[in-house]
This record gives sequence, C-alpha cells and structure tokens, in this order.
Amino acid sequence: MNLLLVFAASAVLTGAADFQLGAGLFFAFLLSVIIGLYDVCKPVGDAREAAAH
Repeated sequence: MNLLLVFAASAVLTGAADFQLGAGLFFAFLLSVIIGLYDVCKPVGDAREAAAH
C-alpha cells in the first residue's frame, strides 16, 4: 500500500514516466517504519501524559 502511495506521489509531483523501484521501496520502507514506531509509542506517551496530570 505504501509503495502505491509513493508511486502516485512520484507520478503527480514529478510527472516523469520512469520510476526508480529501489528508491521507491526504500522510501516506502522508511514510511512503514515511522508509522509503526508511532503506533507503538503513542499509547506510551498518552499514558505518561495522563499520569503527569
């Protein structure tokens, strides 16, 4: 799913017909890692904030 988003954004923003698959896969991987880490860390941050108040 993330690779499709990267491909669509590349097509819209650059207008180029060629798509570098390696760079797209790497960017999609980084996007997945960032989203995964956010999903894991958000509840911890919310619990800490609730305990502080």
